[in-house]
This record gives sequence, structure tokens and C-alpha cells, in this order.
Amino acid sequence: MILIKEDEKFVEVPESESFSFKKHKYSIEYELVQPNELKITILANTSKERIQTAEFVEFKNYVKSVLDAKEQLIGYKKVK
Repeated sequence: MILIKEDEKFVEVPESESFSFKKHKYSIEYELVQPNELKITILANTSKERIQTAEFVEFKNYVKSVLDAKEQLIGYKKVK
């Protein structure tokens, strides 16, 4: 949960996203509860199964997508 001052509001909220690779799953959900209150829910499920050499590039792309999703910017500004 991100709570900012009453005289501020979120103006840029990323879109919710989800990714999967075999038994690995990741999702991040953004919910604007109030103009100054943002709820973020992250769910991550991993697997202990070995990644085969032939699958490595696809797994690497999955991991990059997850890391990029976690780096999204959230914008807010002061309300006049």
C-alpha cells in the first residue's frame, strides 16, 4: 500500500501485468483505492524444476519481463 498526503494524488499508475514460464508465475496488480492511496499486490510462484539449456533464452526473457514490471514508475502530484 502506498499512501501519499491528502493534498496529493496519483496521476500515473502502471497497468497490472502477469507473466509465466512453465510452473513459474508472477503477477503485479495496481488498484487505485483513493486518489491518494494505491494498493499494489504482487504474487510470485517459483518452481524448483531445472531449466533445460534449450529453455534458457525463454526463461531469461521471462525473468527480464518480471524485473522490468517491478521497475515501473508511479507518478503523483500536488492537488491545487
